[in-house]
Amino acid sequence: MGIPTIEFLTRRRVAVLADLRLKVDAEDFHGVADCAMDLREIDAMLKVLMLESPEVPRIVVQHA
Repeated sequence: MGIPTIEFLTRRRVAVLADLRLKVDAEDFHGVADCAMDLREIDAMLKVLMLESPEVPRIVVQHA
């Protein structure tokens, strides 16, 4: 597998945030921790990719 794209990571981030909400509702705090680690990794990769492609705007997901 090659380097993930900004689009892929953005979609993955949205999916992980949705999973995080489910884990919180289920009080699965190990799952919450896993989601948090995934989000940190995704955000780090997005930061690097966006430094290389500054014309791509950051997509912000609003929480309900």
